[in-house]
Amino acid sequence: MAITKSILKNTKRQAVVKLVGTGQATIDIYELKYVGANAMLHSQTVTPANVQLTITDLFYDCSAAGNIVRNSNVIWAMNPGVGSYNFTQDIGVALDQDANANVVVNLSSTGANSSVLIGFTKGTGYNDPDLQNLQDFQK
Repeated sequence: MAITKSILKNTKRQAVVKLVGTGQATIDIYELKYVGANAMLHSQTVTPANVQLTITDLFYDCSAAGNIVRNSNVIWAMNPGVGSYNFTQDIGVALDQDANANVVVNLSSTGANSSVLIGFTKGTGYNDPDLQNLQDFQK
């Protein structure tokens, strides 16, 4: 079964993505930009060169080994079983290696379905509109 990807939360500063299944799925830095009800006033733009999309939380239930990769570097390996990590709360750091790259989640196809929840914090590179200029423009 292919991986089903769902964005559970997407605000200006945080996002949570759920992945269920087996195989490989990509979380693109662009798909996590916030788009508000009034796109002109509330939507973020993305500057990929300096995006800081850090992984702050990770919860998984894997039937077989899996991993999280960014820019061809393995960021986190997941052993079979259940794991949960709140990196910023538990150890005071976030997984920010290659934070401007897409996130690729690999879940082994040798076992049953696996489930992964990844929590992100958005930093530099997710730019809010300049409301001062927009207000002047609308006058």
